[in-house]
Amino acid sequence: MHHARRSRLSLILSLLSLVALVGAVTISVSLQQHASQAHAAGAGVPSQGPPFHLVGPKQHYLVLGDSLAFGFQPNGDFTHGYVPDLFQILQNEGTKDVKDLGCPGESSMTFIKGGCPAPGAPPLPYTQLGAAMAFLQANAGKVSPVTLTIGANDLLKDFNPSICPNSVTFVQTVNQHLANDVSGFGIIVDVFLAFGGPGVPNSNICAYTWICSPPPGPDIHPTDLGYSVIAKTFAAALPAN
Repeated sequence: MHHARRSRLSLILSLLSLVALVGAVTISVSLQQHASQAHAAGAGVPSQGPPFHLVGPKQHYLVLGDSLAFGFQPNGDFTHGYVPDLFQILQNEGTKDVKDLGCPGESSMTFIKGGCPAPGAPPLPYTQLGAAMAFLQANAGKVSPVTLTIGANDLLKDFNPSICPNSVTFVQTVNQHLANDVSGFGIIVDVFLAFGGPGVPNSNICAYTWICSPPPGPDIHPTDLGYSVIAKTFAAALPAN
């Protein structure tokens, strides 16, 4: 049971590391499908615009993704995710506000096409991608960073650690593909390593996540401390103004 939980945790921690840290870019899919909108928002598409480079914090911080972006914890505390911690750091660099569009249960498919399964999520035709692009257009040149945590919900339903003993190798391969895909549009921030990496046993797991906790655990989501580690890892990847 503990091996299954830890393998599952390795997967979600590795997948949550897909983060775009740019001034006005979300993910490569959004730019490929909405190139004209991206240009209107000031985003650079490598084949048609200037080379990609990270920019420092600006007036608005845009948060995209799933339950990690939302700040989910099984005890019902949704106010101590990585977003408030990172925003506090960004305020010291002049960022004025944060727009969090994160939705628990969001997958890459629902991110693009809509239909996030969380109770109270906006109904179709709303999509998180569409809302993000609209925000970027309305605040062209004023948004940085854009952080995106997505992908875990795409793979967790197909992941069985009892028949996938090489889960760490698997997720590292997935992350390499993600890094290749996002190249030219953003960067991967490796939270997996910040949480202890592939080593077994991982001494950080029980402190950084709910995986060892009694009810309302065990749960794979981060604790307050884990979310703080995520925020600091993101902040360290941002260039100074």
